[in-house]
Amino acid sequence: MEDSLINIGSKAVEAAIEANSDQADAFLTRTYCVVVEVEKGSSKHAYTVSDEGVSVKSVCRGSVGFSYATTLETKDVIKTATSAVAEAKAGTTDPEFKSLPKPQKTPTVKGIYDKAAVEADPADFIDVAVQLAESQRIDKRIYSVNSAIRCGWQQIAVVNSLGVEYEDKSTLVQAEGEAIAKERGEMSSGFEFQSSRWLREIDPSRIGRTAGEYAARSLHRKKIKTATLPVVVDSIAASYIFLRSIMDGASAENIQYKRSYLCGKLGKKIGSRKLTIIDDGTNPNGVGSFRFDAEGTPSQKTTIMEKGVLKNYVYDCYTAGKEGRESTGNAFRVLPSRMFMNYRGTPTIGVRNLAIKPGKGTVEDLVSEVKDGILLRATWDRPNNSTGEFSGLISDGYKIEDGEAKYATRQTNMGINMIDFFKRIVTVGADSRQFQSASVGPYCVVSPSIAIEKAMISGAQ
Repeated sequence: MEDSLINIGSKAVEAAIEANSDQADAFLTRTYCVVVEVEKGSSKHAYTVSDEGVSVKSVCRGSVGFSYATTLETKDVIKTATSAVAEAKAGTTDPEFKSLPKPQKTPTVKGIYDKAAVEADPADFIDVAVQLAESQRIDKRIYSVNSAIRCGWQQIAVVNSLGVEYEDKSTLVQAEGEAIAKERGEMSSGFEFQSSRWLREIDPSRIGRTAGEYAARSLHRKKIKTATLPVVVDSIAASYIFLRSIMDGASAENIQYKRSYLCGKLGKKIGSRKLTIIDDGTNPNGVGSFRFDAEGTPSQKTTIMEKGVLKNYVYDCYTAGKEGRESTGNAFRVLPSRMFMNYRGTPTIGVRNLAIKPGKGTVEDLVSEVKDGILLRATWDRPNNSTGEFSGLISDGYKIEDGEAKYATRQTNMGINMIDFFKRIVTVGADSRQFQSASVGPYCVVSPSIAIEKAMISGAQ
């Protein structure tokens, strides 16, 4: 029988204290994931990934040391703890480090663990991935299809020398499809995805059909002239833009180092009255929900922007201590391209479930109100965090004419400062969806589509 993560973490912390660490914590994870990929409609790859380990942080006279082990064997756990202490003793004192978190009551967080996902036969996911791929073949122009499904579970625990002993478990299912369309020598692609804590919520037919429809719809892209135009931002693009602009911009670390465009804006109106943004680590069924964060601070709800007024930044333990305040429970331990938190990462600040308060209508409703503009479905560029300037390629966009998205655009960019972006929001839709991608880490954004009054759209010259 496996030892509990709390018991293993307690051994690590005890070893660190015995080695004369002033304070110490241990962060532990057990992760298992089934991955099925279908390439070019027929080639199938199925494999499992499992990982477990522990990281130990030691504090000696304000100096912090860090070490981790890719095993939970007792001898390796103890060695990791003593290595962290040795690193702390050899380091330089940081007078701004105050303390690790003290134990507090953690909230109840519902809907983050799906027993059916854990007990599912891995072979069943092959059928789901194949169904997703085949659903993309909406007409004869679909040339090639790819699909993937990832279903995983994770146990995490945080233990520290001040009495924190928290453990939780979660599941996560991700499905995605990419279709390639071809006609008269021209090719285009379309995509769709879904993330959920619950296996039953994944709809492979819808995902595949949508990917195929956008692949066909984006054939025969046209160049447009440079102009200042209204922009309807689909929930996918809105989620990514808000993720990068708010997670990085409202990070207390970036604020304290004067490298955020939101410096000095606290309490000021920087957006439309229709824009309210809340980060909620306790959101039921939320992909970013846990009872506690990666340092052992209880999860909470934090209003970042309310009716356009910047209300709060987000903190981990270290940045909160520098200002003599409490952490907002936004510490993460991440590695690039990972869908779950990971013990190998040192604490950083991230968003939990960053939610834009919905309004009314769908993306189609927002498009119908625009006579001449752009529908932005996807951009993978991020704002300059220091200045707030955003210049992004419209990787999936459509020209709106007389209330309809008429054709896909080609070689088109959008330029706008994020403060202007916030202020120019004229409509917020009700079509919210969860956005979480392993490519950006285990952060979750819940956003509807939005419409902004105008932005610079750079087309062909």
